[in-house]
Amino acid sequence: MERSGFVFSYSQVWSLSFERLRSKTTFPTSDRLISFLLAMVFLFALSGCAGIQYADRVQARDMTQSDNKETTANVLANADEWRNSGVIVKKGLKYKLTATGSWSAGPLCGQTEADGLGAATLCYGGSSTYLGKGSASMLIGKIGESGSPFPVGNALELTAPKDGILFFRINDTPLWMADNSGSVEVLTSLVGSSPPPLRPPAQESISSASLEPGKDLPKLAVWDLIPRDTRATTTQELTSILVSEITKLRKFEVYSQENVRTLAGFTEERMKLGCTSTQCLTALGQMDVSRLVSGSVGKIGDTYSVSLNLFNTQNAKAQNAVSEFCRSENELIEMIQKAVRNLLNAHPK
Repeated sequence: MERSGFVFSYSQVWSLSFERLRSKTTFPTSDRLISFLLAMVFLFALSGCAGIQYADRVQARDMTQSDNKETTANVLANADEWRNSGVIVKKGLKYKLTATGSWSAGPLCGQTEADGLGAATLCYGGSSTYLGKGSASMLIGKIGESGSPFPVGNALELTAPKDGILFFRINDTPLWMADNSGSVEVLTSLVGSSPPPLRPPAQESISSASLEPGKDLPKLAVWDLIPRDTRATTTQELTSILVSEITKLRKFEVYSQENVRTLAGFTEERMKLGCTSTQCLTALGQMDVSRLVSGSVGKIGDTYSVSLNLFNTQNAKAQNAVSEFCRSENELIEMIQKAVRNLLNAHPK
């Protein structure tokens, strides 16, 4: 058991409690009885740190094979096991996860929502959390029994990187669950029932790149492109292409704007302000995100422009900036590809 640097060992407690009993010195029977009872109390307290197990067993289903495109799961704060969401996610399909309710990772952490924001400082990161980062009161998920855990928070739009059962749990360490309280209700909704067209592995979706990243690659966040006198739908599609082009380089572990919002606990209003301030860039740096790409798509007269900016979060300074121009909407995709190569100095050899 561990919280804020205090570590308790079963063997140490037993040894200390029975030290007098093992001594060659003879003690009154009542004294030995007290020592024995104290040892039992200590061991009972230690064993009480473990959480509970779910009494029900959920049968997961594939939403694409059902008329019902959503389901809910009640996730207990003091459950020391992963909660089956009841959903088998399918690779390439998009799911919306929404959590409501409040819970606590212990009396010292305080009551929070599923994003874990507002918990006491001692309940963040390190040995206080399952992920080793974030709030102990944050909702996390994984796909499959052996899947890699990822933050969920209050809401997450997930593009499944593989087939598997979706699981949830609180981000608290498994050794410190008994004092947790409350629960959150997680709604999982299928967004569209048809898988997207198959694409080469290099063009995997941003969620796939984010949830199963390459271990040795530096992290790079991509902010949504800002439309300037251009259609929002066009800009959204160009943002997806921007992400795809950077992922194809295989030089970075790419995080979407939504992934960053969940990890950093930013509000939607805060995200709309962009991330060019020193405070925001520093926050990304603390999350081990070393680079940020942001930009815009604009139109002046008959000329379209694509502007991209590269920021170094370690020193909170702009590292590079490029602008490309064209006369037709049909050329914008090529302009994005060219801008990425120039921005990241990734020209083909």
